Amino acid sequence: MNYTYQIDPTWNASQIESIVMVQGAPLEIHNTGSLTLDFNLFSAPAYRVVNQGQTQNAGYKVHIPSVADGFKSAVTFTSQVLSGTPGITVEFPNGNVMSSFPDSLNVNVASNGSVPVGEYQILLTGTSASGKVHKTIINYLVGRSYIVTGTDRKGLTYKVDGANYTTPRVFTWDLNSSHTLEAISPQTIGNNRYIYNSWTNGGPQSQTININTTETSFAVINDVQFRLLGLTEPAGLPVTISGGVGNYIDSAAAVSLTLSALQVSHNGKTYYFNRWEGQGEGSYTGPNANAQFNMNSVIVQKAVYDTIDVGISNYNSVVPDKFSLYQNYPNPFNPSTTIKFDIAKSTFASIIVYDMLGKEVSKLVNQNLTPGSYQYTLNAGNFPSGIYYYKIQTDYFTDIKKMMLLK
Repeated sequence: MNYTYQIDPTWNASQIESIVMVQGAPLEIHNTGSLTLDFNLFSAPAYRVVNQGQTQNAGYKVHIPSVADGFKSAVTFTSQVLSGTPGITVEFPNGNVMSSFPDSLNVNVASNGSVPVGEYQILLTGTSASGKVHKTIINYLVGRSYIVTGTDRKGLTYKVDGANYTTPRVFTWDLNSSHTLEAISPQTIGNNRYIYNSWTNGGPQSQTININTTETSFAVINDVQFRLLGLTEPAGLPVTISGGVGNYIDSAAAVSLTLSALQVSHNGKTYYFNRWEGQGEGSYTGPNANAQFNMNSVIVQKAVYDTIDVGISNYNSVVPDKFSLYQNYPNPFNPSTTIKFDIAKSTFASIIVYDMLGKEVSKLVNQNLTPGSYQYTLNAGNFPSGIYYYKIQTDYFTDIKKMMLLK
């Protein structure tokens, strides 16, 4: 979907008075504003909470952060308790006139013990000497408080007094009242699972809170787990992928996947492991049979098998006149290479691969062979990179050569 926006030629950002900014969907911000014709006005904080049944007071500020070019008129402030409730008074302790800009004035709201529990709004009006008027409201809560609840993950469920909620909520509760909060765990959304970690106030998963004048926000903090998915190509191979496939795994946890077989028979064909293909942040793509990575997202690991002719074959009908062992090709290689050798007389033959320390890592040939020219295609997908040696031994001939695997 395409959108077209046009800026009016009269737009001048320095002349705009911000009215509201609302955070909507992720990365989406909604703004609205109007042209500053004289002065801007706002108050802070939006509300204060005091105890009921005793003399109390709370401080606020009223601000004029900016004015239109050429505006120099002093602004006089007045106040009004909108409910008209007796026992609530408002004063400007340092005076109620603002004559230089930007600036602010202190506002003090007080109540005596006879003021009942409730939410009270005080209207502050700023009037310039030239007759321009702007108004703002502050909230004075007596024996009552606004409480914000929610979670750190969009769409997760939590409970307040037994009722389910999936969005942030604002409650108005009496001071010293008790309420129950409960985090639901685990919760699964798609291929992500969320596990309770804590409440922002440090309370247990299910807790009873007592409302006071200072603690006003309670949110669930969750840990995330990502699902690990595994499959083979072609599908249906009799291969088991071990190491957590199908499970939800903690974010950043180390994972090691192994295969039950690197060579399998399926539908009349022999398949050999070739490589892993990974999808998702941090996934593994490469020829190592042991796939290692960290869970930074939902990850799909696919073990790819093919039908490359790995093994021994007689590729020439001519009988050689001597024994030979040839250099593998390609060399260096990844992950497959071909080793050719000649057998001049019937004999028992073996070809063994050793690592740099002389440790046997694979026995390629171990059988009686008739005269002929042979080749063995080695798939070293489960070998680490490095230098290897392959040695042929018969009743009449022995030789050894070096090869390099680079991944």
